[in-house]
Amino acid sequence: MSLDAMGHLLSILNTPLLPVIQSIVDEGTIQLVAVLAQRDTINVSAYWRFLELVTTVAPYHVDVLLEANVPTIIFSKMAQRSTDVLNLHNISIQEMSMRALSAIVHERNGPGTTIDFSDEAHDMECVFCFMHMQPRLPDINAACMVELLMQLTVKYPETVARMCAIGLIRTVNEIMLRGFPVYYVETYCHAVSLFEALASDTTNLRALASADPYCTLRVAMQRFPEQIDIQVKGMRTIAALADFNGTARRGAVPANIIALVLHAMRTHPGCIGQCAGVCAIAKLLHSWRNVNLVVTQGGVFLILRALDNHIGDRELMLAGLNAIDCITLRIKTNGVLTRKVQRVGVFLVRCLLDILDAYDDLSVLRQVLRVFSNFFLSSPEMRELCRGLGRIEAIIHARQLGIKDKKMAQKFVHMLGKV
Repeated sequence: MSLDAMGHLLSILNTPLLPVIQSIVDEGTIQLVAVLAQRDTINVSAYWRFLELVTTVAPYHVDVLLEANVPTIIFSKMAQRSTDVLNLHNISIQEMSMRALSAIVHERNGPGTTIDFSDEAHDMECVFCFMHMQPRLPDINAACMVELLMQLTVKYPETVARMCAIGLIRTVNEIMLRGFPVYYVETYCHAVSLFEALASDTTNLRALASADPYCTLRVAMQRFPEQIDIQVKGMRTIAALADFNGTARRGAVPANIIALVLHAMRTHPGCIGQCAGVCAIAKLLHSWRNVNLVVTQGGVFLILRALDNHIGDRELMLAGLNAIDCITLRIKTNGVLTRKVQRVGVFLVRCLLDILDAYDDLSVLRQVLRVFSNFFLSSPEMRELCRGLGRIEAIIHARQLGIKDKKMAQKFVHMLGKV
């Protein structure tokens, strides 16, 4: 049987896909196809159908593909064509090779489904060579490469250090700056997912922080503000970058990054979007310029709205209260910014009281008391908003507080009595 005829197998069988694939596996067809693909160096259309077959089978029986040395065959074919990679015909084959490899890489789930990239037969040089050509290749090929790089970053973290060393982040930034049509939204999601995966590991986060980490994030978040996956992954990556080390936390991020986070919070009111946004803002508040941007662009109201709408989410409560505390502590000596926060003072008081009502958790209560103590006690205008709110005293007295927290609460209650 020829490889071309074997490639037609799935298209001519009018039966459900899974039984057909199981039959192909049981009869040893994959091994036969692999042998034919390795021997046939001329029939390009047949090799294309081989790649289609691999892509179809991978989600069901990637172990069989690995046993048949399919990745080795694909890598060797890519290496043969890499010398003429800009030839249009070769580009199409390389693109389909990327798709087949992505399908195999995606299915890693234990030893029997893992490509051994330390084996010379699975050398990644051809993939890296193709990666460096991306800025000059058509959109569809670049999109396939971004997907493969994302799958490798997520499923094969052991390859990431090597990819970063040869310019992974720079290459992704260059690809994403080309401005894909809007129907390439999945490519933008793959790019942001890749950055989020890098940010989840300290070593890779260092490589990300030392490059231009905000380039791709900015492009993707600006282009697709309605796509919650892109926005949430982008905000999580921003939070990780801000929290990377002391210098990063004190540094100011590009102004439009904070604007993007705040816009995402306005656009996505659900708990996932709000939690990602509040956590990102909380990590960015160690720079005075960042605080100024958050306050002047309405960030305090957005944080309070998140706390008010999702009062049952403890993680969000702690992050939001920490952010409010950090903001109010830093702006006490700045009359302009203090007045901006005071404009939402009634909302702030009501939100804090609702949290006191809802939580017995000492970590949450302590954060509420810190905001009352640090901002309200130094601001006659804010204390005035609390006039006659005996509810504060009743709530505080009903809590089992430690000595330090109790003193803070008593001081606040005492000051309210002077209003």
